[in-house]
Amino acid sequence: MTHMWAHKYAPSHVSDVIGQGRAVEAFAAWHGAWKPGSPAALLHGGTGTGKTALVHALARERSLDIVEINASDTRNADAVHALLGSASKQQSLFRRGKIILVDEVDGLAGREDRGGVGAVLTMLKESKFPVVLTANDAYDPKLRTLRAYVTLVPFGKVHMNSIVARLRQICVAEGVECEDATLKQVARTSGGDMRAALTDLETLARSRRKIEHADAAVLGYREQEQSVFDALRIIFKTQTLRNAVDAIERTDKDAEEIFWWLETNITNEYDDPHEVATAFDALSRSDVLRSRVRKRQNWRFARYATAVMCGGVALAKRAPYAKFTRYAPPQRLLAYGRTKARRNAMAAVCEKLTPHVHASARKIMRDYTGLFGVMLNKEAAFAQTLASAGLTEDEIEMFQ
Repeated sequence: MTHMWAHKYAPSHVSDVIGQGRAVEAFAAWHGAWKPGSPAALLHGGTGTGKTALVHALARERSLDIVEINASDTRNADAVHALLGSASKQQSLFRRGKIILVDEVDGLAGREDRGGVGAVLTMLKESKFPVVLTANDAYDPKLRTLRAYVTLVPFGKVHMNSIVARLRQICVAEGVECEDATLKQVARTSGGDMRAALTDLETLARSRRKIEHADAAVLGYREQEQSVFDALRIIFKTQTLRNAVDAIERTDKDAEEIFWWLETNITNEYDDPHEVATAFDALSRSDVLRSRVRKRQNWRFARYATAVMCGGVALAKRAPYAKFTRYAPPQRLLAYGRTKARRNAMAAVCEKLTPHVHASARKIMRDYTGLFGVMLNKEAAFAQTLASAGLTEDEIEMFQ
């Protein structure tokens, strides 16, 4: 199995986590002093700074079993209890030590959360094993309740010199020739994100043994969060399910939007008709699962839908393409953006009509706006009916 460099060269020991000396020392001290009833650890900082990697490195170094959930996919109390309830209290099968990792806990405290934060708090208080939480921003108001029960361990951006040194080691290990100036460009572009730097270096090194400085010109400066273009590049270039799913979890886009980005760019990346057909088949299966999530409100399906979508597209190819692809935004989303103001205005108008039509604004917008347009064109008196419901002339004209 081929692993991307971000996983292949993940730290095996806590001392391998670069550029985070204080965080490593504080985390190791917290774990060494932990006992039941002690606070959990909240590792906080930007993406690619080594938070999750440090936890896994500690588990490997001290032969600990690790129980991990991603809070963005576990939104309610029942799911948290099902995944962590017994794991936080029961000894592992081989009676080894254990550590509980709740990744991206800031994703748990969102609008869809149904008691998930409370379930995590209960687990923190009752766990017989050390619990580690990770978040991008520990001071987000959504995490105010949790902060009283944790020890904060801050992670800063990885210094450019540390990134360059690590990239140089990897180039030697992979037999890739690359000048320091190029490595500095890759490090500078990463914005302190070690994982992004590794992904960029691997992309530049694909199918070549020497990286020229001009090759790094295709890299653009990124925001702290991984951009959708980075996620697409990982999904289309990787050959493992884990890497593909990880890619979408680090973006600021939801699965719905990533779906349309993939749908638009499959034919831009893949040339083989069989690979294209296989990738679109994976998207169609994911769409079925996404539909079940919406209709049944069963959020457990969401994780499978994401895995089928990203993994199916990633594994559709026989081998990664060495070419550089300029990914295009979905026309559907561009159209939504152009019409967003009008749709928002129409939603406000439909909201005014809800007590008169005895239906929700969403239903009115979906089922009745076309009918209102026809009635306005055929019966001039219907405009007065809408006016009596509180609509202005400009609002009435929106139906025409």
